[in-house]
Amino acid sequence: MRRSSLACSMLVLSACFNPEDPPSTGGTDASTGDETPTSDPTAPTDPTAPTDPTAPTDPTETDPTATDPTDTDPTDTDPTDTDPTDTDPTDTEADSTDTDPTGVPAACADGNADPGELCLGEVTVFNVGIGAFDIAIANFGGAGLDIATLNRAGSTVSILSNDGVGGFGNADSHTVGDGSCRLKAVDGDGDDDIDIVISGDPIVTLNNDGAGDFDRVNAPFGAGGFGGCNPEHDLDVLNNGGGPIDIVFSGEYNNDFVAGISNASGWTFADNAIAVNNAGEGSAGVTVTELGYDVDDDPDVIQLNKYSTTGTIFRGNGNGGFVQDSTFSSCEDVGDPKDYIGSRWASAGDLDGDGQTDIITTCLLGSQEPASGFSMVFGAANGTFSAETVVAFDGAYRVVLPDIDLDGDLDMIVASSTANGVGIFLNDGTGVFAEPTVLDVGAPAYNVAVDDLNGDGALDIAIPHDTGQGGRVAVFFADP
Repeated sequence: MRRSSLACSMLVLSACFNPEDPPSTGGTDASTGDETPTSDPTAPTDPTAPTDPTAPTDPTETDPTATDPTDTDPTDTDPTDTDPTDTDPTDTEADSTDTDPTGVPAACADGNADPGELCLGEVTVFNVGIGAFDIAIANFGGAGLDIATLNRAGSTVSILSNDGVGGFGNADSHTVGDGSCRLKAVDGDGDDDIDIVISGDPIVTLNNDGAGDFDRVNAPFGAGGFGGCNPEHDLDVLNNGGGPIDIVFSGEYNNDFVAGISNASGWTFADNAIAVNNAGEGSAGVTVTELGYDVDDDPDVIQLNKYSTTGTIFRGNGNGGFVQDSTFSSCEDVGDPKDYIGSRWASAGDLDGDGQTDIITTCLLGSQEPASGFSMVFGAANGTFSAETVVAFDGAYRVVLPDIDLDGDLDMIVASSTANGVGIFLNDGTGVFAEPTVLDVGAPAYNVAVDDLNGDGALDIAIPHDTGQGGRVAVFFADP
C-alpha cells in the first residue's frame, strides 16, 4: 500500500532545554550591469564575415538576445529588470513569488506565515501546578488565548492568562479534587464564555463568569457509577440534537462505554448519566467527531477498549442517543505478537483529502505502558475502513491533528512518554507522513495543544509536563 511506509523528506531537529532551569517570563539583484556589444544589424549575412567588436549598439535594436537597457523582454538578463517572473539565473532576490529556480524561497523569520513552513523558535517555559498532565487552549476572558492545565498530582487546574502578545503571567490555581483525569474547554452553559469540564472522581465543571474567574460545580455522580480515573480514562463533549452541551466519558468503573450528561443553564445537572451500549470492561478512548460518510449534523463517537484491538463507531441519532455502526482495526498490528496489545486513545480527521474520516489510535502493552507505535486506518465513503498502517514512535500517548505548516492538510503531533516530548509528522496531503521532527522537553509528555498564542498567524505548540520540581508548560513559539 502507498501508506505502508513514511516518506523521509524533512530534516529532524530537536529543541532541548534543562527542565531544572528557571522558566522564562515571558533582495538585491546580483547582476553586474556589464553589457556585451552586439553585432551591427546592418552587416552582411556572409557567415564567414567576422563580427566587428567595435560596432556601436543600435538604440533601436529589437534583437531579444541583446542587453539593451531599454529592452523589457522578461527573458533577458538586463540587471534593471525587476519582473519577478523572469528567469535570470543570477537573480537571488528572496521574493516569495519568484519562480527563478535558483531564487531563495520564502523563509522562516521573515515575518510571514507561509504555506509549507515549519518554523519553531526557542522554547519558553511557564510554571503551573504539580503533576501537569492535560492541557486546553481557549480565551477565558483575557487579552488573547489562555492556557489551562490539569495537574493530576496536585488535583488542581492552572490558568495562564495571555498578556495580549503571547506572554503569560503567573498561574491562577483552582482546586478540583482528587482523581481528576482530563479537561476540556467549552461553553457549556450558553453564555458565550468558555468554561472547563474536568472528569474524574467526581466530575467537576469550572463555570466562567466571563472575566476569567471560575466557580466550581460538582456533577451529581462520580466514582462507583461513571466517574473515576485510570490511565485510559477519557473525556469529550458534544451537542447531539441541539440544546445543552453533553459530556461523554469513560471511567475506571464504567464497564459499559460512555455516558451522556445533559446540563442546563449555569452548569446545573440532573442525575441522568446514561450508559451507552455494552462494550465490556476496559472502556478507554472516547472521541467525538462527525463521520464523513454520515452526511448529517449529529455528532458521532469513536470508542476504544484497553483490552481490545477493535474500535467501534457509534452514530448519533440527533435525539441524544447512539446507534452502533461499524468497527475498525486499532493496534492489531502494533508491537511484538508476544505482547498483549490494547487500544488507548483515538484522533479523527481527513488525512488524505478524500472527504472521509480517518482514525489514528495510540496503543498500549499488557503492562499498561504505551507501545512502540500507533496505527492509522483510512475511511471510505461506504462506511468501511482500510487495513492498518502502523507508524513507529515509542511511547505515543496522544495525537492531535493541526495543519502545523499551514499547507492545507492535517499533520500529526504525537505526545510521547519515552521521547520526553512530541514528534511532528508532516503530511504530504495524501496521508503519507515524513519522519518526525522531535521537540524534547526533558520529561515525559502525555498531552499537547496547538494554537496561535501570539497572533502572528502561525501555530505554536504547548506541552504540559512535570519535572519533579513542579509542573511546567513548554511553549514552542513559531518563528514565521
